[in-house]
Amino acid sequence: MPKGLRFIGRVSHVSKKGNIIVLAENLPSFYSDVYDENNRKLGYVLDIIGPTKSPYVVVRAMKRIKIKENTRVYELPRRGKVGKKRN
Repeated sequence: MPKGLRFIGRVSHVSKKGNIIVLAENLPSFYSDVYDENNRKLGYVLDIIGPTKSPYVVVRAMKRIKIKENTRVYELPRRGKVGKKRN
């Protein structure tokens, strides 16, 4: 089990494109890895959408996955900076 997992929220649904939509209780970091209750890696945080009072997190799934509504999901924040190094 990865250490440092932080609760994000619960699965709302899976979009037609295969992204997992999570109703957020805690805002995650962009591109952090996302795991379910069984420590199965689902994908990574792609975007945060919706109203600021009740945002949704878009998780880019690693592959087509079956996941039930209301499944609790967690993030494993990335260490270091993300993106290209500028000269």
